[in-house]
Parts: sequence; C-alpha cells; structure tokens
Amino acid sequence: MPEVYVLDNVVMKLSEADASKYTSSLTKRLVIIDAKTKQVLEKKPLITLGRQLEFFLVSNEDDPRNIAESSILGFAIRDFAADRSIGISLQYQVSCFVGHEEKVALALFDDSTTTPGVVFEGKLIGWLKDYTSKNIEFNDFTTSYAQKLKDLQVHAVNKSREIGLNLRLRLSLELEAAGQLKSFSIFSGDFPVVLSDLIEEQMNFRFQTDLSISENGKVNAILNYRKLGELRELLLQKTQTYLRNHAYLYDFCYKFNELIRPKLISHLDQVLSIHGRKIDHFSVENSVEFKMPDLGSIKYVLPFNIKGYEKPVEIQYSLDIEPILKSYQAESSVEEKDDLSKARENFVRYRRAKLSDLQSWFKRELERIVDRHLFGWSYVDLVLRYDSKSNEEELRSKLNEKANEIGYSVRVISTIPDVKPITYKTEGFSIEKDETFSTKQNSVKIRLQINVRGKIEDLESIKRFLNDPRVNLDELISREVIDSIKRVLHEVEAADFYAQEGLIYYLDDFSTQESVKDKIADAVQKSLEKKFGASSVEVSLQVLETELLSLINNLTGRAYHNFEIKIASVRDAGEPVHFTGSFQINGVAKDKWDVFASCKPSVEDVRDFLQNQLRYWFGSLSTRTLSYETTQGLLKILADANTLTSKDIINSFGLLISLHRLEISDTEKKAALRSLQLASEMKNIEEAKEQIHNDRGLRGIEIRTSLNDIEHLNQELELVREQLRSLSTQTGGEDRKNKLMEREKELNNKLSEAVKSNRNKASEITSQKTQQSMQSSTDESDFDALVQYSKASPPAESKKLDSKTPSNSLSDDNQIIDV
Repeated sequence: MPEVYVLDNVVMKLSEADASKYTSSLTKRLVIIDAKTKQVLEKKPLITLGRQLEFFLVSNEDDPRNIAESSILGFAIRDFAADRSIGISLQYQVSCFVGHEEKVALALFDDSTTTPGVVFEGKLIGWLKDYTSKNIEFNDFTTSYAQKLKDLQVHAVNKSREIGLNLRLRLSLELEAAGQLKSFSIFSGDFPVVLSDLIEEQMNFRFQTDLSISENGKVNAILNYRKLGELRELLLQKTQTYLRNHAYLYDFCYKFNELIRPKLISHLDQVLSIHGRKIDHFSVENSVEFKMPDLGSIKYVLPFNIKGYEKPVEIQYSLDIEPILKSYQAESSVEEKDDLSKARENFVRYRRAKLSDLQSWFKRELERIVDRHLFGWSYVDLVLRYDSKSNEEELRSKLNEKANEIGYSVRVISTIPDVKPITYKTEGFSIEKDETFSTKQNSVKIRLQINVRGKIEDLESIKRFLNDPRVNLDELISREVIDSIKRVLHEVEAADFYAQEGLIYYLDDFSTQESVKDKIADAVQKSLEKKFGASSVEVSLQVLETELLSLINNLTGRAYHNFEIKIASVRDAGEPVHFTGSFQINGVAKDKWDVFASCKPSVEDVRDFLQNQLRYWFGSLSTRTLSYETTQGLLKILADANTLTSKDIINSFGLLISLHRLEISDTEKKAALRSLQLASEMKNIEEAKEQIHNDRGLRGIEIRTSLNDIEHLNQELELVREQLRSLSTQTGGEDRKNKLMEREKELNNKLSEAVKSNRNKASEITSQKTQQSMQSSTDESDFDALVQYSKASPPAESKKLDSKTPSNSLSDDNQIIDV
C-alpha cells in the first residue's frame, strides 16, 4: 500500500506499476513526464528503455473532495541586526484548477524522490521569504503586522495561481495561534509611595490590575513575551515615580478616582506600549487613616473659677468641627479650582500637625482661649454677659484661628455655663407644685397640681437677686406663684370653682362668669412679670382629689338610694302604713359648704335622718290619707315629702336631695278586702258560666229546629236537581225545565240564608253572655283626670335640682298636712 502524503488529494506521485492502474477522467488526469526533457508526454511510449519517466495523478477541483489541507511551522520574520524574530503560523488549503493538471505536475516535479507536497511547501516558504526580504521592514511589521501579513498572503496566492494551484492561505502570529497572547493580572501588594506635597512622609499603596494586549500591540507582546515576569516591578517603579512628581495628598486621599487614576493609567499605558500591553482594569487601595476626621458636633464641659463664686463653674460648649475641604468636579470654574488648591493646603497642614487625638487638641485649645477670655469676670458678669452673641463670636473667631492652622474650621453652636440664672433666658423656668389652698369658706380646701413655665429674656430685671449667688431664684418664683394663687382663691366660692370644672353638680349657670382658672393664670402672669420681668408665662392647673371632693363624688355618684319606713297615724288607731321609696343626693347647697364640711355625712346618715323626718311629718295624717286610694293622692304625698324633707336635710347636712319613688305595702285590712273582692268576682264568673250553660240548652233546641228546616230544603233541592237531570236527556219540555231551574235557584238562596242566620244567632248569644260575665266594675276616671291634670297644671314654684330629678313638690296651699 503506497504511503499517504499531504498533497495526495491534489497531486500524487505514482510508480509505473501503480500508474497502469489509473486512467484519466473529468476530475483526475494521469500525467507522464520525461524526467530528462522535463516535458509532458501524451501517453506512455512503447519503448521506455533508457528513458526516465515520472507518473503523477492530478485531481482537479471539479470534485470538492480533491483538496489538500495542512499547516507549516518554522517560518519567521526576522530582524537580523537586533537578532529578533516573529514566528508566523501558516495554515493552507490547496486545489488544482480545472485544465491545469499538466502545469501543476510540471511545477511540482523534482528529479529526486521528493514528494509533490514537500516540493509545494518548499515553494510556498520560498515565496514568503522572498517577499519578506524585499517588501517588509521589521520595525514596520511590529506596528502594522496585520496589513503586512495580508499582503504576504496575497503574494503567495498569486504565485500558486501561476502554477495552476488555487491556494487559500491563513497567516497568523505563532504565539497568538497557540493561544498564548492572553491577559494576565498583577497584584502589587503593599509598597510605599510619597506624594509631591508631602515628600517627608510615606504611605502604603496597593493596586490590582489586568493587562491585556493593546491595539496593534501583538508583535511587541510577542517580542517581550519572556519579560512578562518583569512587568510587576516595572509598574511599581513607574507608579512611585508618577505619584512623587504629579500627585497631591488631598487628591490621593479624597479624589483619587477623579483626579489621579485616569492620568496614572494613561502614564502606565505608555510604559506598557513597548510590551504590547495596556491596562484593562485598575483598582487601588490606599490607607484610609490618612483622611482628615470629620468630627461633626462635639460637646465639651470645662470647669472655670469665677470671682465671687464659691465653686468652679462648668460651661458646656457645643462645637461643629469640620475639615476645610470642598468638593471638586472635573469641569470646574476658576473659583472652584482655587478652592481645590486651598483644600490641598489644608490637608497637608493637618498631616504635618501629626495629631494623635484631634478631640483632645480642640479641648486644650478651647480651654486655653476661654480661660483668657473669662479672666477677671465676676458671677454677675458671667450671668449677664456670657450669653451674648458678641461673646460667642469672639470665642469662635479665636478658636478658628487655631483650627485653621491644622486645616479645620469651627462653628460654636452654643455655650451654656452651668449657672442657673442663664437657663431662665435660654431654657426658661418651670415650677411644678402640688398644693392645697383655702377658699372663701376657710374649712373647704382645693387641691391643685400647678405647672408654670416661662422665660426671663432680660436678665437685668433680676440683677438685684444675682449679687448673692446663694439666692435660690426657683424658690422665689415658686413662692410668688403660690402667693398669687392664694390671693385669688381666698375670694372664690369652692362651689363656684368645682362647678366650673364639672366636678360637682350645681344649680347656677356659669357660662357668663369669668373662669377661676383664667383669673389664677392672669394673676400669676402679672405677678411674675412685675417682680421678675418674666415673659411667655404659661399656667396649667389640674384639680386633684381632696377628702371633701371625694366624699361629694361618692355621695352623688350613685343614682338612687332605697329607704323604708312604717308610719302609725296619731289621729286614729288604724293599722301602720309601710312605705318604701328611693332618693338621690344631687350636691351641696351653695351656702351650706361649712355645714357639709363639718359633718361629712354618709349615705346612711342621710337615709336615717330622712326616715325619721318622714315618720315625724306624716305621723299626723290619718291612716285613710296615708293609705292613698288614687294615683293623684300618691303624687301629692311624694311632692309633700320632697318639700318637707329637703329643707331639713339642707340645714342638717348641707346637701340637696330629691325623692323619686314612694309606695306602700298592703295592710292586713287591704289584704282582707282584696280577698273578699276576689271571692265576689269569682262568684259572678261562676254564675255567668251557669247562665251560659242554660242558654246553650235552649239554643240547642232552637238549633235543632233550624237544622230540620235546612234538611227539608236540602231534600226538595235534591228532587228538583233529579228532575232536571232527567229532562236534560229528553227533547222538548222547555217550559218545564225553566220552571225547575227557577225553583232550584230559589231553594239555594233559602238554604244559604237559613245557614247564615243560624250561625249569627249562635255567635251573638255567646258573645253577649261572655261580655256580661267579664264586665269590670273599676272606674278609671280618676287616672284619666290625673293625666289631664299633669298636662294642664304642672306644680308651681318647683325647684329644678337635676335633669333626672322629678318636680313633684306641691305649693303650700295644697299641703295634705293640716298644721
């Protein structure tokens, strides 16, 4: 079996024996070449002795399978002077043009035993070298290798065409074809850098970057491929040099991405261009401790000795501290660029100050400045002068001078010495007391929760109190508030105040009266303004529980209290009358607070007294009058009870009460009379039942007679209907039919009237007997008269105690009791 070579699909060298096996066709042709004359023979000569013949089987591209494909390594473009080269990878496909079979065989014929494939590749390399030596300069190739390779490819294709071959060639850089021209990463690790405006101090810096092949940089990447390990040190060195010459400390710490990073990357890209590389990704980590701390709002409490004050005064300072750094945009105005320059200067000042504890530094400077400022001040000076705006402005100015030296600015928000009078101007005063006060009735107290707030804007108004630091202004203000309230309440009725607050029920209307609370607030405001120059005074009063107020609420809190009494008339020997009823305690009488306060009655006290008084007043009435027989009589007794007891209870306890219900239980006499009346009523009912039974017997006879009449009508009616049914099957006899039909109608009417009459009579008799037996002998005219009386004649001069209290008291002219 012949050995297979690269170009066999296109042109294959055969032995004479093998050649005899092939014949030419449209896609294959056997070509015979005389080796000596190097001419193509049309056919094999008959005599071959002494002749050297070469046989080739050439396949054209009419058959798509007749194509050879391979690659070649080892070709390079060299720079002899610099002893450097660029390996080029060759990949090709080749086929024979139709009709150029002989030309191809002659071109690839070799006297030696070299195969056509070897001959072709030798020619291909020769064409490339020849073109390279004449047309490509090495330095040009490094920058425009893509175009040079394209030109070289075109040259080889044209040369192949000359020998009848259709060549498709792909040229590429050898390392690129091998997949070795890739991006790779570099991590710098920590390394020291110095900046242009702070060369005396080093700081740590690190970066992470990815290096990719730059545009048209593949040749340089190949030439420097063995130097990849040197790039890390190169980038570190170039970064240090750039930052040392071009970077500012402020930019480095605050604006690295905006101001430094783009320019640093551009600089490093220039360095890497000779290596065919560029920075594809670049991230940095610089040390954050180099940034200026933004302290924000800080509070210091500093003690100072003040002349005339027995202990050090603590002054609280609230400072807003911030670095003098302004934002900067890439497209900035001249003014903003000037601000950037100042920010750079301030940052360097801060770094050169080398402050380990910035807060402690500000505290020391503030203490030193304030100590000088307050030197020689008295207690009064501190109170009257310290809180002025000019004072704070002076402190701010002096502290800012020192702060600017380290790149900071300070705004003093507030300064508050720990001296009580100053707080009256800034925060104000607040008095909270729980106090009990006397009213116009000395025995009646009012307990108040007092809350008074206000300010003293002008401390000069209390200067007379400041000369002695031991004076307690809170106590003075509190005492003045209490005295002002006492003066008002000393002229106030307790009932008026409690009623206005809705804490007790009271008869009078307070809608047009000035509020006691308003009087108190007005008195306190005027008093504090006059004595202390106070302003924005707010007075809040809340009524608290007292023993007396609690007692009133307990007495009036329940709607009704029950009572019961037995009254035996002194006029006759009748049976005692047992009364039950209920009363309500409505409040304290206006002028009887002293009485109420002195006795402090309970519900049991009031009930006992009420029962005794009712027995006393009503014992003089006759038993008949007490045992009222009409509803109007009950109403009169209830009204008289209200009239007779209310005055006594007011005088004895100071309370307003009202009776709401009064009724009596049956006496033995009434119970006996009711039993006799019930027995009489039952007897009447039994007699009525007997009468109904007798009437029913008589009615039964009447009903039976009526039923016989109805039965006769029914029988006659049935005969008439039978005759009509018989005539309906016969012809003629119309007059007879008409007469029978008239009779049928007449009988129907009579039958209906008889049944209806019988039913009505039975119903009427039964109803009459029932009504007679159940007729009541009670006369309700008395209750109807009472209703009319209540509508037309309400009791005169009734005194309203409460919306729930009935007006049942009768006038003196209508009293039952005859004194």
